[in-house]
Amino acid sequence: MRTIITLDDLRRHVIELWGGGEDGIVWKDEGCFTACHDKGTIEIPPITSEERYASAVHEIGHIRNGRPDIADNLPEDEIEALLITDERRAWDWARASSPIWTPAMDREAARSLRFYEVGPEEATYELMREFVDEFCATDGNCGAGIGDALIRYTVEFYSVGGPKEAQETRKWLIELIDKNLPRSAE
Repeated sequence: MRTIITLDDLRRHVIELWGGGEDGIVWKDEGCFTACHDKGTIEIPPITSEERYASAVHEIGHIRNGRPDIADNLPEDEIEALLITDERRAWDWARASSPIWTPAMDREAARSLRFYEVGPEEATYELMREFVDEFCATDGNCGAGIGDALIRYTVEFYSVGGPKEAQETRKWLIELIDKNLPRSAE
């Protein structure tokens, strides 16, 4: 018999992994999700998807694994290599600590690691290229879901910087909708 794991189950699991309470968890909808070693806190998204669950458990992994030992006087390429190693360790901890690891969670881990490996500009380009390739492969027969996916990708891409960027994204999307969506006869 299969066990069904819901998003509520995953949220409870995050709190359980953290230590049973929400002290030290800062729930935030946008911006960077981080582990703050100095404060012993994590800033994580509300658990509204498998990807957000994976990101939350990953941040707990950073705290559980401890602060990476990176000296300030190391060459930049060595610091980057150590940061990537720390990211991989946190993702490995997340996989090992989760009751389920789905393809969506695996894609989130790979996407996150890619930002560290090639830098945010190149990783963002790759994500957008992937979306465009998938969009073009539909031969125009993309159905209603493509608009939803496009908006989700766009919002995620532009809202990483915080509330100001999220507000600008909203304004930009509304302008594009007004410009490109035919208006019905009034």
